[in-house]
Amino acid sequence: MNRKPLKAFLLLTVTLLVSCGNNPAPKEPLRYGPYTIKEGVTDLSFLEGYPWINTSVVGVLGKIEKPSVKDDFYAFSSYDAFANGALPEGVDQAGGFYDDQTKKNTENRDKLFQDKNNELAGICQSLIKGSKDAVKAQIEGILSCSEAELRRKFASSEVFEGLSNLIHIQNSASSDDIGLAFPENRAIMTVPFLMKLSYNNPQDRLKKDLLTMARAEGLNADVKAAIDDGVDSFAAMFPPLAKLDSEVSNETTVGELDQVFNGAFNVKSALKSLGLTDEKPVTYSDYILAFAKGFDALFEAGRYDTLRHILAIFKISDGSLLIGVDNYRKDISGKIDALGRLTANTPEFSPEDTDLDVARLIVEKVYPEAVKRCYIDTFITPESRAKVTHLVNDIVAEYERVFDDTKWLSEETIDKAIEKLHAMTYTVFYDDAYVSVFPFAVNGGETTLSAFDRYQKYVTANLATGVMTNDEIGAEAIDTFNAFYVPQRNSFGLYHGFCSSYIDNPELTKEMLYGRMGFIIGHEITHGFDSTGSLYDKKGKKQEWWSPTDREKFDEKVSKLVTFVDTKCRLFNDIPNNGANMAGEMIADMGGFRIVTRLAEKDEKFDFESLYSNYNYTLAMMVEETNARTLVSYDPHPLPHFRVNFTLAQFERFQKTFGLMEGDGMYLAPNQSLAIW
Repeated sequence: MNRKPLKAFLLLTVTLLVSCGNNPAPKEPLRYGPYTIKEGVTDLSFLEGYPWINTSVVGVLGKIEKPSVKDDFYAFSSYDAFANGALPEGVDQAGGFYDDQTKKNTENRDKLFQDKNNELAGICQSLIKGSKDAVKAQIEGILSCSEAELRRKFASSEVFEGLSNLIHIQNSASSDDIGLAFPENRAIMTVPFLMKLSYNNPQDRLKKDLLTMARAEGLNADVKAAIDDGVDSFAAMFPPLAKLDSEVSNETTVGELDQVFNGAFNVKSALKSLGLTDEKPVTYSDYILAFAKGFDALFEAGRYDTLRHILAIFKISDGSLLIGVDNYRKDISGKIDALGRLTANTPEFSPEDTDLDVARLIVEKVYPEAVKRCYIDTFITPESRAKVTHLVNDIVAEYERVFDDTKWLSEETIDKAIEKLHAMTYTVFYDDAYVSVFPFAVNGGETTLSAFDRYQKYVTANLATGVMTNDEIGAEAIDTFNAFYVPQRNSFGLYHGFCSSYIDNPELTKEMLYGRMGFIIGHEITHGFDSTGSLYDKKGKKQEWWSPTDREKFDEKVSKLVTFVDTKCRLFNDIPNNGANMAGEMIADMGGFRIVTRLAEKDEKFDFESLYSNYNYTLAMMVEETNARTLVSYDPHPLPHFRVNFTLAQFERFQKTFGLMEGDGMYLAPNQSLAIW
């Protein structure tokens, strides 16, 4: 489920090992395997795979009669909700749990900004008020600063803060190191980010955009020469960097940084000014070093005007967000293209949007940490976090027993798998990822520029000292409904949006908790031991930790799964399968569901039919066919009808619950199971 929750899905089959092939379907049958086809249906192209009809595609459920729970659990459980369903205009996929969570999270997001007493209200008011004169003065100050002041800027922490981060500080919860990186993951596209994406192209469009913004900020037209020089000179720094790998890290300490960054771009001085000691570990890439050397070369050549111009274009770009809603609407919105817009590829604002709507969008993009912290404090109770944390601990403990019960692994590999399991870090709703937002509270009298500068300084200082981490900051919206596992950190997490609608519900049953949250947690943990995650050790380093024999056995099991997908089914009749692409998610689904099944079996009163229904509710979704066809070409998540049916069919408890026998569409003989964990 990582990155694209419940979004894209692929098709697989389980029983009646009959290949779909390319055999044409009959034109007007009334029966198709266990399904009764409604009269008048002549286009049977939706009958993909065997034994299950592809009921993930919107409208298909309405073309059949409700099947037996024994033949197609997904179609049976989803029928009442989706048989007559249609996607809302502009939406290409929708489903029960996903829609319910999204609706609740949207409501919470609205409440967050409607509360005039929270700290975000002042930020919104300052954005509406704007800082046009202050932004203009700051840019003019850069263009006229002395050589000494220019050198001071490149030797202080100002390089890391304010409106134009030349270097981004990375601080991971799983590492003691401070990382130095190019600002690649900015919420809003800036000049450095755009140049990284496209190097020296498109310079002309960028110059035009910057001139538009400069005029909106009150600068005179004679700033054009500075913009031209700044863009051309900065662009010239990038072609040599294209050959370098920005992902390879070098290690040093703050005290030894001056032996690496030994020019005017004084990284040691900047970090020391943030309170770091000489002993603090630091990582950097050859890419960021070459980037710094490019500025040093400009100093050595005495090109001080060019350095001022480069800093100025950064300020012009970022300053456009801080000059006030009215100025933004009138002079910028819809008039720039190279730099991108607040909402990526869609129009920024509709005519009916209020000033508060515009300000809210800017706040969410510019102040992601503050907004997320406020969301957590407002909507996620300590009780709900404790409940989920307790569930995580139960699942981890049960997973250890799963490994101990695994007969095909040697004790050596089992011990190392358990070590990795317990070394795995996790974050529940980011309870420790964001510092308090109270230092960012502003009143209506504070200018946008002042509030933003103060905020950025506070965030930078806390990142540098380790109070704050930015593993995922800015990567997802505050109401994101998602979970993830990162093998390089051996870490998983749950985003804020998972908690909003049901965790605190007093009527929450164990079946609901296990079928929704429990499965998702187990799924993410299993990613640490799937076809990709198993290649990384307990510290997130890509190296072999399995015995050679055990690795060979594991690979054989994965190969069996992949071969089955590739040879026994098709995604759509005209699209070939890619089992290798699907294997990781399929392994995670089966592993996650095995865990909740084992936990459920400890309770004699547990209602397994309710568990299966809640699991289906978690994944069930209607997908627009064109979207499905596009997504299955690259996304590893299976289509929901397969994701539900295939996973459930692997478990003996499911077979017994419904009294399945050979010939039933959901029946799978125990010796045919493809589950690995």
